[in-house]
Amino acid sequence: VPSAAPADQLMFSVQRARLLETRQEWARAAEVITGMMKLPGGQTSENARRLVSLHRRALANDKALAVIPEWKKLSPGAVQPWLEESAIQLEQGKESASLDVLRQAARKFADERQVLSTLADALARAGRTEEARQAYVSLYEQTEDIQTRLRLLAPLAEMSRAEGRLDSLLEEFQTRQRQNRGSAAPWM
Repeated sequence: VPSAAPADQLMFSVQRARLLETRQEWARAAEVITGMMKLPGGQTSENARRLVSLHRRALANDKALAVIPEWKKLSPGAVQPWLEESAIQLEQGKESASLDVLRQAARKFADERQVLSTLADALARAGRTEEARQAYVSLYEQTEDIQTRLRLLAPLAEMSRAEGRLDSLLEEFQTRQRQNRGSAAPWM
């Protein structure tokens, strides 16, 4: 509706995009959202998120990757754009690029356990056990919840066992226990 006011165009586009999504016409819905983002008031974090999601559903991951920098600008405090970018890179077989994105996100969002946990898991899957181990230990130290700590010990123990370093892991945690005798948390 080119002759309509921008607010009306935006409202019409929202309805059209919803209709196309209901019909599972992901690529056409993405085109509508792309147009919405050019309208006054249409450049929102939610629209950027939807656009990335639609491109992914349409199997247009390169287009999704192209939208993510804008999504990051619109949501500078959100971790989801970073996690999506990493996931897309990984799906495209770009493991190194995926890990780089997660490392950047872990630096930017140092207090976000979800980012560090995703990074630790990705590093472990990639066989970068020393760096994964550091990430798991960092997560372990950040959390006070005993159940979460016990869950984090499983991948640490498995990596150590696979490398023949289980004894050194046990020794490290015994040292921690001796240094912090007042802790009610078990060391293993």
